[in-house]
Amino acid sequence: MIRLFHLVLFSGFCCLLSAQDPVLRTAESLRNNVVRLSISFPDGSKQEGFGFITGEKNGQLYLATAAHVVHGNEFNQKPSLIQVWFRTDYETYTAKAIRFFELQDLALLQMPKPVTLDYKNTNWADFAPQNYQAVRFVGRQGEWLIPGQGEVYKIGNDRIVASMTTVRPGTSGAPLINANGIIGLIIEDDNQEVTAIALSKIRDLFAEGGRFPYFNAAGDESAVQLPDIAANGLVKIDGGKYRMGCIEARDGSCYSNETPDHEVSISSFYLSKYEVTNAEFVQFLNAISAQISIDANGDGVNYQGKKIFELFCGDKKGGCSGFKEQIEYSAADRPGGRFTVVSGFEKHPAVMVTKYGAEAYSAWLSSKTGKSYRLPTEAEWEFVARGGIQSQRYKYAGSNDLDAVGWYSSNSSSAAHPVGLKNANELGLYDLSGNVWEWCSDWYEKEYYKNSPASNPKGPSSGTNSVLRGGSWYVIDINCRLAIRGINDPGYCGNVIGFRVARNL
Repeated sequence: MIRLFHLVLFSGFCCLLSAQDPVLRTAESLRNNVVRLSISFPDGSKQEGFGFITGEKNGQLYLATAAHVVHGNEFNQKPSLIQVWFRTDYETYTAKAIRFFELQDLALLQMPKPVTLDYKNTNWADFAPQNYQAVRFVGRQGEWLIPGQGEVYKIGNDRIVASMTTVRPGTSGAPLINANGIIGLIIEDDNQEVTAIALSKIRDLFAEGGRFPYFNAAGDESAVQLPDIAANGLVKIDGGKYRMGCIEARDGSCYSNETPDHEVSISSFYLSKYEVTNAEFVQFLNAISAQISIDANGDGVNYQGKKIFELFCGDKKGGCSGFKEQIEYSAADRPGGRFTVVSGFEKHPAVMVTKYGAEAYSAWLSSKTGKSYRLPTEAEWEFVARGGIQSQRYKYAGSNDLDAVGWYSSNSSSAAHPVGLKNANELGLYDLSGNVWEWCSDWYEKEYYKNSPASNPKGPSSGTNSVLRGGSWYVIDINCRLAIRGINDPGYCGNVIGFRVARNL
């Protein structure tokens, strides 16, 4: 009776703690999402760790863990066996590693879903954690323990750091959790703090242009059915006012078409976090491939009233140089579609795309999702690039040091780079300075700033050239300033020009 009384008392005490601690309550609700891992290697060594479920489809589970757990302390050591345990099941399961992201120390595992598994597959994620939030984790010493809490004190583009002294060896891969859900995956600690991969970064990596069903925080199939932009690549931009144009104290030397500076009010909208990638653009090309063809001479049938070379440049024979180096076309049907991305260029920005092609992509995305996608206006683009209502008045997007945030002539090695490798700006968007110029929806007029509307300007009603913003890998630093206004014929395409998309609320 005494033992039973103590057990009931202890259980009641734990329930009281849980009720008073929202982080503990959330962590307890997610314990079934966490897996224990044991990895065996050919030399007889083993590595222990944890992971958590990120998605499921067609009877398969997808798990995230730390890459060093799977390949051991020796780089690229191949595991001979990956064993998996769930909290509510005594069975031992096996999984396979299907993808590594070594720069982030992240691995993706796949396994059949246990028939009896019951886990939380909706409302388990928080993609926008804040500093000073309390956090816990699930997983220590081979058990689904929830040790004492810590506190987030540093949030970077890809990493979250929290003060925490309760992590022990073997915890790598465990989820870092706040009161709202999982915010990251623990990859290292030093007995005083832990470092985790931000869940938003894991989501972006696992979505990979929307081609994989590996990440599904909403309990639907959006990460598979929709391009990555539509699924999870948008940032909500809160509206506000700012000084558009060049101010020497803020932007350095001004070109004549960047003045006068003037106050502009922008309404709230969405803008894609990254420039549209080859992987995303190929989805569009394959979706419309039944309506188009490209012959040996580089000609093509119409799509939405435009010849193929009015949308983009590139064909199997050659066409405009640049496109074929990253995206290949086959006149015959093949698995995956007639258009394929050259290996290694999946995350590069889609280039050799005219403004017409960017608009056609936006229209296709709108029809695919039922949402209103479009190119951003020049005023919207600059508002976001300057950090919106969180602006720190930088010369470039997120910093006064261009090397920290952008690829340009001095650091690019004469080529565009995969999106998202540099630091983000104040709003969490990448590559707004450098990498590739980005099409805006506006027609260009040199003197437009002198008569620009004060609210949501959309540019002249007609024109010959269109606006490009942001600079590129090819230009010097002054041409990557946030005030710079590039121009070109909307039918032009080059390997220094790409785009990102906006969406109405």
